[in-house]
Amino acid sequence: MVSHRRQEAQEAIRRWDRVFEALSAAPRRHLVDELAAVPDGGSVSLPDAAVPPAGAQSEPEELRIDLHHRHLPMLADAGYIEWQREPFQAVRGPRFDEVAIVIDALFENAGAVPEHLLPACPTLEQKYEREQSEC
Repeated sequence: MVSHRRQEAQEAIRRWDRVFEALSAAPRRHLVDELAAVPDGGSVSLPDAAVPPAGAQSEPEELRIDLHHRHLPMLADAGYIEWQREPFQAVRGPRFDEVAIVIDALFENAGAVPEHLLPACPTLEQKYEREQSEC
C-alpha cells in the first residue's frame, strides 16, 4: 500500500515537473493559450498560434524550425497536443487539461500577477487591464 502510494506521488511530481517544463518557453505558452481559446476538437494554425509577443522571436523561419524540432514534439510527447505538418496545425491532446489549468489559474488571478510579467503574455495583459479598469 505504501509503495503504491509512493509511486503515485512520484508520478504526480513528474507530471507537475513536465507541466512547468512545457510552460517554460514562450512559444509553448502561447500555443497552449491559443488552444485553450478554441472549442474542443478545434485546431489552430501553426506557426501563427505559437508566435510569442513581439521581440521574443527574431525570424519566422527560426520559429518554424524550433516548433518542428523542439516545441511541438515536447508538447506532443507529454500528451498536451497533437500536431501535423500538412496543414501545419495543432489540436488539444488527451492531457491538455494538465497545462490548461495552470494558464486558467493565471487568468483567474490576472490582477495579482506582477505587472512586469504581463508583456510576455498578451492575453494575460488584456485580462489584467480589464480587471484594473473595473476597479
